[in-house]
Amino acid sequence: MLNSRIISGFCIFFLFTFAVLVSCTQRDHYIGTYKIEGEASPGSEGDYILLRENGEGMWRVKNDEFAFGWDLKYDKLYLHTKGGVVIGKLKDGKVIEIALPGSRVMSFRKQ
Repeated sequence: MLNSRIISGFCIFFLFTFAVLVSCTQRDHYIGTYKIEGEASPGSEGDYILLRENGEGMWRVKNDEFAFGWDLKYDKLYLHTKGGVVIGKLKDGKVIEIALPGSRVMSFRKQ
């Protein structure tokens, strides 16, 4: 009985450690600055998204900056803003696509 508890405890510890390591490795891959690409509207040429390793980020739109928290789930990037959650799609580890109302899509490429 004691051996089964030890084995169960070890298995739980191993699975938890593995999940933490995999999620950290995946998250580290996306840390950095992403600059807008494609057809930018006037004044948005310098727009960017910055993902920091502590789970915080900054989104510069025209001349305003907005702070947010971020996390990953599968191929989705969740930006937690004061106004709600913005979901972006991750492509090839280098591009974030964010769909906006009116079928407009903003693409940001990692620098």
